[in-house]
Amino acid sequence: MSFAVITLVLVVVGGVLFARSFRGGLESSLAPGLRSQANALARDVQAGLRSFESSGLSTADVVAQVLEPDGTVVATTAEAGPQPVIPPAVIRDAQNGRVFTNTTVRDGREREPFRVLASAVSTTDGLLIVVAATSLEPTDAAVDRVQRALVIGGGIAVLLAGAGGWLLARAALRPVDRMRREA
Repeated sequence: MSFAVITLVLVVVGGVLFARSFRGGLESSLAPGLRSQANALARDVQAGLRSFESSGLSTADVVAQVLEPDGTVVATTAEAGPQPVIPPAVIRDAQNGRVFTNTTVRDGREREPFRVLASAVSTTDGLLIVVAATSLEPTDAAVDRVQRALVIGGGIAVLLAGAGGWLLARAALRPVDRMRREA
């Protein structure tokens, strides 16, 4: 019994650590694409972009914004909406360098998780904050699949450990049982 409990604890702790690491790896893999989007957007902003209608980023499934340091939205995609997608603290931090964060964007009635990169761009009009984001829905779906597999596999491992421990204990005590019957 204690062998099964130890196995259960190890499976749970290992599963939680693996799922966290897996999520972190998936989110890190989004960074190069976000940097590329942010760099392209920064070049457009430095060239005078103040609206996404003239940009290649105006598709409905892209979340991108240009913000003033006080959080005022200068330009936004339809998916991003009229409000800043990042909180004031992230806007402040982005003025000093690139900031990666997660946020939730409301698209009508639905809320969708996004991985966001915010960075400062110097323009002739002053400092602006460029925000590029990508959906975390595929990442969340992959993590959910891994967690389900860990629960199923972990449950099977605990059952096998418990059954194995019981069979081992039974086999080990068989001579004692035989001596007891003979006595």
